[in-house]
Amino acid sequence: MFEQLHLWLTVAIVALLTLFLLQNLVTVEVTFLFWAVQLPRAIVVFVVFASGALFGWILNSVRRHRRRSG
Repeated sequence: MFEQLHLWLTVAIVALLTLFLLQNLVTVEVTFLFWAVQLPRAIVVFVVFASGALFGWILNSVRRHRRRSG
C-alpha cells in the first residue's frame, strides 16, 4: 500500500515539475553587480530555491554542532 502511494506521489510531483518547467521557458536576464546572465526562468527559480535550501541546511548543521559541542 505504501509503495503504491509513494509511486503516485512521485508521479504527481514529476508531472507538476514538468508543467512548471514548460510554463517557464521564457529567458530572463539576471544581473548582479557587474555580472549578467540570461537563463530560462525555471532554471533561475530552481537555482534560487536550491541555494536557499543549501544555506538553510548549512545553518541548521552549524547550530546542531554548536549545541552538541558546548
